[in-house]
Amino acid sequence: MRKNIKDKIISLLEANPLLQAVHRVETAESNGHPFATVTASSSDGEYHSTTENQRVYAFLIRLFVERAGQTTPEAAEIVLEELDSSVESDLDKNYLLSGTVTKTGYTVLFMRTSPSRWGYAGREFEYRTSEFVVQVVVLVDINAI
Repeated sequence: MRKNIKDKIISLLEANPLLQAVHRVETAESNGHPFATVTASSSDGEYHSTTENQRVYAFLIRLFVERAGQTTPEAAEIVLEELDSSVESDLDKNYLLSGTVTKTGYTVLFMRTSPSRWGYAGREFEYRTSEFVVQVVVLVDINAI
């Protein structure tokens, strides 16, 4: 189930025209800038009823904008402000993750996104970054899995 959800999040990000590349793993190099990474962060579960459990799959989305080379730190800040807002809107609009291929017995209830945290990454503050923690809440029918 985790892979199916991650694939859907990646496809949402790949559809964003402000991103040049999206990676499934953390990476210091990319074939396009700005770029994003999507990695599994955690999971949680709790009893829901005698036939259903609730699971929460969490993912970390990191956005990277280059601050050196062909751009300035000021320009990178503006690009990340636009990119961060755009990705946040994409996630908000797709809170049900429609089109997610689910396994039998699993139902995606909704996705929630934490506010982004901003920072720097790489040597000499090479990238301006923002990151979101995305949690996808899934209902599991224990008689169908």
